[in-house]
Amino acid sequence: MAVFATQPAVGTLPAPGSRALQRTVAHSLLCLSLVLILLPLTHRKPGMPATLKADEPAYFLAALSLVKDGDLRCEPRDLARLYQEFPYTSIQNLILSTDDGWRTVYFGKPYIFAFLAAPLAALWGANGLVVFNSLLMVAMIWMGFLYLRRYNPDWLAALFAVGFYLLSTTYRYVYWMQPELLNMFATAGCLFFGLHVFDPGGPGASERGASRGTRWRLWSRLTSNHAALVWSASTLALGVYNKPMLAAIGLPVCFRLLHHRRWRELGIWLLSAVVAMAVLAGVSVIFTGHPTAYLGIDRQGYNIDSPHEMPMEPDPPPVQGERRELGRETAGWWWIFQVPQFTFAELSEDLVYFFVGRHTGLFVYQPFALLALILFLATPGLAFGRGGPVRWVVIASLGFVAMFLLLFLQHNWHGGGGFVGNRYFVMVYPAFLFLVTRIRPPWIVIPTFAIGGLLVGSLQLSPFGLVVPSPTLQAHVRNPPFKLFPFEHSLPEIPGYLGLAHEGVYFSGRKDHFRVEGEEMWISGRQGNEVWLQSLEPVVELWLDVRSEVSDNNVTVRIEDSVVQINAGPESQRITLAPSRPSQVRKERARAEWSRVFSIYLYRINIDVAKGEMPRWRDAGEHFFHKGSIVTFGGARFESGKAVEPEDLPDEPDRTGDDQAE
Repeated sequence: MAVFATQPAVGTLPAPGSRALQRTVAHSLLCLSLVLILLPLTHRKPGMPATLKADEPAYFLAALSLVKDGDLRCEPRDLARLYQEFPYTSIQNLILSTDDGWRTVYFGKPYIFAFLAAPLAALWGANGLVVFNSLLMVAMIWMGFLYLRRYNPDWLAALFAVGFYLLSTTYRYVYWMQPELLNMFATAGCLFFGLHVFDPGGPGASERGASRGTRWRLWSRLTSNHAALVWSASTLALGVYNKPMLAAIGLPVCFRLLHHRRWRELGIWLLSAVVAMAVLAGVSVIFTGHPTAYLGIDRQGYNIDSPHEMPMEPDPPPVQGERRELGRETAGWWWIFQVPQFTFAELSEDLVYFFVGRHTGLFVYQPFALLALILFLATPGLAFGRGGPVRWVVIASLGFVAMFLLLFLQHNWHGGGGFVGNRYFVMVYPAFLFLVTRIRPPWIVIPTFAIGGLLVGSLQLSPFGLVVPSPTLQAHVRNPPFKLFPFEHSLPEIPGYLGLAHEGVYFSGRKDHFRVEGEEMWISGRQGNEVWLQSLEPVVELWLDVRSEVSDNNVTVRIEDSVVQINAGPESQRITLAPSRPSQVRKERARAEWSRVFSIYLYRINIDVAKGEMPRWRDAGEHFFHKGSIVTFGGARFESGKAVEPEDLPDEPDRTGDDQAE
């Protein structure tokens, strides 16, 4: 009877801070972790996804080559492995490298992600690489939980840590067979061991571990001060080997050691980082003869259309005494050593996109990053108190990485043609969590969860991409909330958009709204179609010829304050639009002459079409586009008085963006 008397009554909740509640939180987090880790094993192969994207082919084949061949050379047998799990289409953008004129071919990406994921790839193929990413994400969730529980109840720490990672692009990149999650883990591990586990005032082991007896001794040794610094530097080296700018994340740890005058510990941290980088480079030399895939070696992306032969022919052997010239990529990260050329107008525009851009915005795709900044600045005594200096260095490190990308990768800072959100900056996203201490008031996580679900919820429900007309990696931006955020006009590689150029003007639009066939622009039969017009001068008048294959079709065209509404039919009707102002004015530089800066005037054209049809496509079946109206450029008159008329167009329209780009 005494045993039963100690149990809580049925229907009662554990008391806040009680061991029962702590166990409940730990068990719940463990169950979630198991689901996240095992879920990738349920993905059918061949099947999901049907093909590979971005840099995935090189990493996937490198992992298989390590476990099956024990090398990093690419040979026909490696290509055959692609089609065992991805047989439904040709493989694009397999990055390969060579140092002897393509007689010996290596995979042209840093090996460390493939090397670490290789054991799981041996068990489960492509799914094994995704399981590896899942393990990394789960490890980051637990690190976030263990850090935050120092300042908050267990339930609140777990809630914040789970939301921080799951309601962001982190979960989407779990399903990319690329090192984004490994780079994120490098950031989280560096700061977790260097700022949380390491105690500059303690003797070594954590007090909690030391007080629990023999079974915690191993954990105490692994989390001692010196061990924590080794772990911090070593995990950071994994990311720096992939992306050198990630070294900035080590600055908060170094600052903390300097601030506490721990010279010996600083030496241990720096030595550990150097040794770890040397080991990583040494293993690469063993496999490829080069410390990294980016130094002293030619690299090129190839499309693989056949699993039976290599996609290139070896170069002829050099003449005796002749030195073979390598490509520009042999300078490694050659762009790192160039002086960036930019204007403040370009930088200020990109900064807006960086934070709130429709496709790339930090606060759009990582709303918990904004919450972390708010909590850091709003927590009494934190930002300008005892714990503030090291966290300001964390912010400075994040700012350094952001500015490095914006200045040195001006047209590629978001991650190139294959990206969701900001693919490059996501590697330092975990650092935002270490700005947080007390989460007050606790209810502040509720609206952040709501915003995260509204903006990135579709990414979590469909990690391989949405099933929509004209699918792209960016199909989620078609959801209503994303229209509130600015379109990134400075970025040339946003998949899912088409363009049509005339003399002096350029039209572009989203594939599900806008199609180009010769001189015609097809507009979808629906509300809310958005087309952008770009010109080098302000447009005074714009003439468009509008018709519809559906009779009596109501078409409304708006450019800022100029609106025209017609009933369109098979006969073309010319409409005149006279906007009083552009929607946006951008500053751009000529690529061939960097010193020349010019203005680009952008006009948002909203075209609402009441009805549409599914047209026949060159007598070969249905064309999957709900064609509402057909618009043809009739000419334009600019502020200078110059007028332009349509010119002859090439057979193939200019198309912007490519889902398979690197």
